[in-house]
Amino acid sequence: MLHRSQFLGFLGQCTALGALSVRCGSTRERGTMVSAAVDFNGQALLAGYDFATETAFRIPIPARGHGTALHYARPWVVLADRRPGQALTVFDYQSQRVVRQIEAEPGRHFFGHVSFSPQRRRLYATQNVYDPSVVPDLTPQTAEVRVFDAETLETIDVFSTHGIGAHELLIVQDELLAVANGGSYTHPELGREKLNLGTMAPSLSLLDPGTGALIAQYDVPEKLASIRHIDFDN
Repeated sequence: MLHRSQFLGFLGQCTALGALSVRCGSTRERGTMVSAAVDFNGQALLAGYDFATETAFRIPIPARGHGTALHYARPWVVLADRRPGQALTVFDYQSQRVVRQIEAEPGRHFFGHVSFSPQRRRLYATQNVYDPSVVPDLTPQTAEVRVFDAETLETIDVFSTHGIGAHELLIVQDELLAVANGGSYTHPELGREKLNLGTMAPSLSLLDPGTGALIAQYDVPEKLASIRHIDFDN
C-alpha cells in the first residue's frame, strides 16, 4: 500500500486525472480523496488517499474513468466510465475489490458523473438517451438522471434533466440536484461528434432530488458555450 508522499508523487506521474472527489469528516485526518487517472504507460487507474488509515491506493481498471463519488458511510467509491460510458463500477477501496458493476440500460449510456445524497440515501447518475438502431434516428433526446438506492445499488427512479447533453450533477445540501446540461447531443456510434451545433441550448437545471421536478433553470446566453462541470459554495 502506498503512503501519502508516494501518492502525491504518483499523481505527478499521471498523464490525466478525472474529477477529484473528496469526503471530509470532522477533521482532515478522517477524510478521503479519490480520482480516476491514467499513468504514462496508458494504464487506467482509480487512485486515492485515505487520511484515516494514512494509506494511498492505486487500482488498475479496464476502461478509462472520469467522475467519482465517495459513499457517505461505506468505504465505497463509484467510478463512472468516461463518456459515452457503459458502466458505473462500485469499488471497496479498502479491500480493493469490485462491489458491483452497474450496466447502462438499452438506448442509454452514462455521461461520466455520479453524486451521492447522504440524507436521502441515493446515488444519482447522468445518462444520455439515444436510438440504438443500425440506422439510428439522430434527433436530439433529452438527457436523464438515473437514481439508485445507495445501499442496494438498485435503480429506483429515472427522470429528465430538462436539457440535452447532461454531464456533471451535484447534490446541494440535500435540497437541490444541480445538473449541467452541456447542450450538445452525441451518439455513441459517432464518438464525440456534436450533432446539433445549430440548436445547442446549454443550461443549468435545479431539480427536486426526491421527485425530479424542475425547480429552476438558467440558460447560458452563449449557445456554443457548453457547460460540463459545476461546483457550489456551501
